[in-house]
This record gives sequence, structure tokens and C-alpha cells, in this order.
Amino acid sequence: MSETKQFENRQRAESFGSVAANYDRYRPTYPPALIDDLAGTGAQTAFDIGCGTGLLAQSIAARGIDVTGIDPDPEMAAVAARRGLTVEGGRFEDWDPRGRAVDLITFGQSWHWVNPALAAPKVFGLLNPGGNLVLAWNRIQALTPSQAQFEEVMGRHSGKAPHARGRGKAADEVAATLTSAGFTCETRQYDRTTIYSADDYLALLFTYSVQLTLPAGTARAMRTDLENLLGGQDVHADTGCFSMWAHRP
Repeated sequence: MSETKQFENRQRAESFGSVAANYDRYRPTYPPALIDDLAGTGAQTAFDIGCGTGLLAQSIAARGIDVTGIDPDPEMAAVAARRGLTVEGGRFEDWDPRGRAVDLITFGQSWHWVNPALAAPKVFGLLNPGGNLVLAWNRIQALTPSQAQFEEVMGRHSGKAPHARGRGKAADEVAATLTSAGFTCETRQYDRTTIYSADDYLALLFTYSVQLTLPAGTARAMRTDLENLLGGQDVHADTGCFSMWAHRP
């Protein structure tokens, strides 16, 4: 999660379609407790912004909420459509809602890909009074091997630590943006752990934009070093979900 203008890096923002099938297979779904809370709002209609392959939208729709996904990537949107979801194309900042308003708007792993200064007031205007905006980030933090070991290997090749899902200051920045738009905010945390095979965890790592936008030779070298780190062992990971809930009065 970040307010640090990731949305301006369109190469990264638009890199996911190249691995749409792997994204859908290996990215984690959202914790059942989060879906329970979303359904518990009593929402009947929803927009899922940056819906990707529909991992969050499908869970919302399964609870009887009429959800429309919006995503700029046609390959990601095609996977969501094959799930039976209604998906509209386009970047959120430019997308035309055609006068529609809904009870719930969600961003799963996608708020950092929109311009918050434009998105926050637009979302406020799209929500019915009493509606809710929910931003959710599934963090992936390796426990064994440790996250530090992964970050050392990955940083050696990319100079970045792609799975750091910061809260603290970044959460304060998100809350300040939403509060300025008229929302009242709170955060909720959903804890869980997951065990991945070595192959599945490597596949998961290479659905993130930092890896997807590396030069091909650099990506291959990184993957080889990660394979050596793992040595075929399973990865135990913290896969909890951090969420920001913003209520429109």
C-alpha cells in the first residue's frame, strides 16, 4: 500500500495482462472474514475497481451482491469475464459510470494504481449515502525462509523489496486523502498463514510488477537465485490482509 505515485509508472501498472493466467492461479484470494464483513454492510450493488481476474469480485458476487468490475487490462478482464462477472474496461480516472451509484466500492490490490487525488472524490460521488469504500491489500511476507532472505536475493537484482506492504505512514496518507474527500475511516486486519510449495511460491513472486518489468535476463537470474535459496522446500508465509474502510455519511 502506498501513496507514492505508483500510478504514474504505467509500465508496471499495465504489466499484469502478460501473466493473467498465473495471476489468477497463484495470487491469494481474500480472507473469508473480509468477505463476511463486506456482505455484512448490507450492500446490494458494488463496483470493484481494478478487478483484475476477479478474485475479489467473484467472492463478493457469491454473497448475492450485484458487482461490476472495472479494469484497464483486457487480458485480465477477459479472465474475470470467464468467471461470469460483468467487467467494463478503462482506467478508473477516465471511466464513465453513466450516472450509476452503488452501495459498495472495493479496490483489491489496486488503490496504488490510481491517482488518489482524482479517485477519492470520484468514489465519494459514486457511493450512495451510507455506502462504503473498502481498500484491501493481501500482504505476502515469507516466514521460512525469511522475508529478509527473499528481499536480499530480489533486491540484488531489482534494487527493490516488492512485497513490503507498508502500513503506518502510508496508511495515514491514504486515510488523510479519503478524509479530505468526505469519508470517515478505520482500518481492519485479517490474519492468516499459508504454506506454498517452492514452485508455487516462485510462480506467485513472478506475478508482481517489479519482476514482470525486469529485463528478461535479469528476471531469469533472479529466478535461478531464488530457486537456489529455496532448494525445493516449502514456504510458510504470512498472507494476512490489511484493509482501509471508508464510510460515506
